[in-house]
Amino acid sequence: MCKEIPINEIIDDISLIGKEKFDDDLDYLEQSIKNYGLLCPIIVREIEDGYQLVSGRRRLTACKRLGYETIPAIVKEVTFDEAIEIAFQENVQRISFSSIEEAEIIDKIRTEKKLNDEDLCEALGLSVNEVNLGMRLNDLPSNVKQAALEGKLTERQALSLTRINDKEIQLKVFNKLISNYYSTGETEDLVSKLLEENIKS
Repeated sequence: MCKEIPINEIIDDISLIGKEKFDDDLDYLEQSIKNYGLLCPIIVREIEDGYQLVSGRRRLTACKRLGYETIPAIVKEVTFDEAIEIAFQENVQRISFSSIEEAEIIDKIRTEKKLNDEDLCEALGLSVNEVNLGMRLNDLPSNVKQAALEGKLTERQALSLTRINDKEIQLKVFNKLISNYYSTGETEDLVSKLLEENIKS
């Protein structure tokens, strides 16, 4: 059911997007809403103190900036876990996230909502392997993740580095492949060779 609801009654506490990604094209969206109105309602769920935003954070923010007092919203009867899954899937579908960014979102939800592995998989609609992969990527050193986000490191290279448990060796390999412009295949071969040598020793 879609209806106009007061903006000041909406609580936005399922925030899955980083500020930099969130601010992309917000001015354009604001101008579009100003010219043509809000064509796509936001999604909320009813809670004790009003409404909780499920989907449409950018649209809500743009309407706030335009001084709107009410906003068209679809009120869905969903649980908190279902709300998290909807928010996560919408962000993945509407915004081109890299695996590193998805991993950071998964970790953010896991930490803030204090979910165990089983509940996290159920909430996000992901498999155990997908969640574990996200956790491994998010556990990489910050400079390694930043290099992947900047395109200096491919996602397959980043995944290769997650196979190394020793953080010191992980960083040494990272510095070596960056300095020598290793290809993805060369990186995978190097990591495999290191792991084989560790097994033999």
